[in-house]
Amino acid sequence: MLRNVELVRDKLSSGNLRWLCYLSSTSVYGDCGGAWVNENHLPNPKTQSAKVRLAAEQGWLSLGRDLGVSTQILRLGGIYGPGRSAIDTLLKQERLSEGQKRRASRKFTSRVHVEDICQVLKAATEKPASGFVYPSSSMIILL
Repeated sequence: MLRNVELVRDKLSSGNLRWLCYLSSTSVYGDCGGAWVNENHLPNPKTQSAKVRLAAEQGWLSLGRDLGVSTQILRLGGIYGPGRSAIDTLLKQERLSEGQKRRASRKFTSRVHVEDICQVLKAATEKPASGFVYPSSSMIILL
């Protein structure tokens, strides 16, 4: 959408828009070697898709500032939900995907349940603010 930012800006500025949200990825932090990552950790994307995500975050924040509306970035880890947990994978006794194989060798991974994402989005629409929202199954940190 941001490739056509003028068209988007024109369409969004003509209504009563109060809030924008971009669903990004924790991949913008890059490989942190198993270290804990929190809201103070600077992005260091390694893959092309992570670099594109970080650029998109900046684009959406800029658009929100231009429009004068609250804009949030939601950085999501691995999304799971009904039938998509690590235990479900083991119970199915299916072959692991390439992503699952890579995760198996790591000590920590970033995972967030789809219902938690929905709760964060609902809360964000009810009380719009600008900045970043980091969801987890146990807490939300607003900057």
